[in-house]
Amino acid sequence: MNVGDYVQRTAGIEDRIGEPLTASTKEGHLAAIRRFFADCQEWEWLPRRFDPGRALATLRSITALLGLNPRVIADGIWAKLLRAGLNLSQIDLPETRSGHFYPHELVRAITLSWFFSRQCSDEIAGLRIGCIR
Repeated sequence: MNVGDYVQRTAGIEDRIGEPLTASTKEGHLAAIRRFFADCQEWEWLPRRFDPGRALATLRSITALLGLNPRVIADGIWAKLLRAGLNLSQIDLPETRSGHFYPHELVRAITLSWFFSRQCSDEIAGLRIGCIR
């Protein structure tokens, strides 16, 4: 499938018509189709004869093309974020009628691990259990 296939309006995509879809667009289409069939099965519009997550899984060749798309954060903004994270207090957390949703210690630990693991999910997942005190 290419950009512009099966569309009626081409406003805003004139310069890309005919180019192959990007990996993220393909993943987005597959995710929408998976969600559609999962919802149809959940609402009992369709019998459960297949698992949309397995039957419509994203191919490895497409997944391999999905890489990180890091954004550079300006130094001034990063300094403000870091200062806010280091000085995070109980007052800064949202509160419901029954109290705080998460304990302050948990939010502070997650915040600091995010800052010092360079905001990468694989870095956070690779941390040893008990490394934050």
